[in-house]
Amino acid sequence: MEHNALAIGLPNKVLAELKDRIFRYHYRLHFTESFTVQEAGRLLGQHTFHLLIADLDYLRSMQQSDWLARIRKISFVSIIILSDTPEEDITSMVQLGVEVSAC
Repeated sequence: MEHNALAIGLPNKVLAELKDRIFRYHYRLHFTESFTVQEAGRLLGQHTFHLLIADLDYLRSMQQSDWLARIRKISFVSIIILSDTPEEDITSMVQLGVEVSAC
């Protein structure tokens, strides 16, 4: 079975490295990349995704940190947030519905 992941705000280099590491372990994970939170919300409403990976700095730069709370209203997708300061961000991310915080 192939699983689907939605990536939002990840730099190309990070996304490429993530894909490489996942495929190295023979996981079947198809990535869809979204360039806006609006597009990501639409995709989550229309398709089944098993994983959402978002860059916290991107969400903050777009003033969309609370976007994750809105996503929780339409989807139970597992969420991974990439953060340069996970120790500082973990409490707020858990409150927004994130299961995992990573650096």
